[in-house]
Amino acid sequence: MGVLIVPEQYLWQSIPSGYHYLGSADRIALGFNMTGGGALGSVQYQGMELADDSDYGRYIQLSLYDANQLTSPLGILGWNPVQAGDRHGFPAKVLAFYRASTSVYIRSQGIEWGMNNTTS
Repeated sequence: MGVLIVPEQYLWQSIPSGYHYLGSADRIALGFNMTGGGALGSVQYQGMELADDSDYGRYIQLSLYDANQLTSPLGILGWNPVQAGDRHGFPAKVLAFYRASTSVYIRSQGIEWGMNNTTS
């Protein structure tokens, strides 16, 4: 496994709000919603939007699940931290961000999908 070495000028960038794009909208661009945990909420290909960001459950994001750990008040949903936000519309928080010319690094605090504004 390699080690990621990040130049110092990328370590302490301020976290932008809204969408942050990597690429070019006339070819292909990936839009990271910095207000929604940095999850991928926009994929533009030759000017056409391919992603649906109507709610946080539709984002392209990290999502873990364990049915053996019931976490919801009703006891029906398992442990399920997600990257974008919960089912009640509360967004996950971006903790760190930096961007180079061809890459982006986003570190987020997971939020429980079935809970109301509960970090994981």
